[in-house]
Amino acid sequence: MRIDKALYCIRIFNENARELKNSNFLRWLNRNNMGINIYSAKPKKEKDKMPRLDSANSFVLTFRKFIQNNEACSIANISKVYETLTLPKDLKKSFNFARKVLNQHLDSKLSIKIVGGNNNEFKTNKQLMNVLIYGKLSHHNPKYYNAYKEIWKDRYLQKFLWRDFLTNLFVCANIINNIQTLNKLVLKEIQGKKLSS
Repeated sequence: MRIDKALYCIRIFNENARELKNSNFLRWLNRNNMGINIYSAKPKKEKDKMPRLDSANSFVLTFRKFIQNNEACSIANISKVYETLTLPKDLKKSFNFARKVLNQHLDSKLSIKIVGGNNNEFKTNKQLMNVLIYGKLSHHNPKYYNAYKEIWKDRYLQKFLWRDFLTNLFVCANIINNIQTLNKLVLKEIQGKKLSS
């Protein structure tokens, strides 16, 4: 990868990470605790405490750039930048660790187990993210859309899955923020090499 393309990828990543960090969605999550009301006896007294759907939807439109490999700023493409550039080992190691933590989180099981029905799409955090992002919020992939419609029939399950989804977005955003910090160090490293040559 040429240095100019690597710098472009890093700068685009950092711009989008900054956009996520300043989003209404993350500001809400940083100020509030999410809560769900599963008791139908008093629905008006105890309401769900969740960020607004439009702020989550807006967040997802930027967030998906980090997970779609056709985007210059995807984490997979940033990984190529770290692999090809001559960087200090600790920077590469820190990036690889952040990516590993992200993948482990996404591959881990949901906080609840769904029994019965056609629930093949809802066993891991990554599967839940795919169903909600590509079945509802961002694109309408028929496979994910049908899975979304099936599971969203149960309003109680919907609440738990929505809470898990929002929590996953928050975890991912924190890891993206950590990568952005590493990227700033990479940019300084590259600038230092240019100045010394």
